[in-house]
Amino acid sequence: SGVVAYYLVKFPFRRFFVVYFFRMFSFPAMLLGALFLFREVLGALVEMNTSGGGVAHLAHLGGAFVGVLWALLIAPERSARS
Repeated sequence: SGVVAYYLVKFPFRRFFVVYFFRMFSFPAMLLGALFLFREVLGALVEMNTSGGGVAHLAHLGGAFVGVLWALLIAPERSARS
């Protein structure tokens, strides 16, 4: 999660290619990252309201937070070129 969040901060407009049912689709990294974070937040909320606890989803959100901090505070000298 931290690596994904770091990549999203540094290269938000790079495109990912996804193959789905033998067709190739192209999405900006920002969209896939937003979907990933939405899924983790939703999963954490659902599991915290059931007996699961939501620990795995919260760990992914924590990792994403650390990745964003790393990109903005610790490694700001690397510029996004796309």
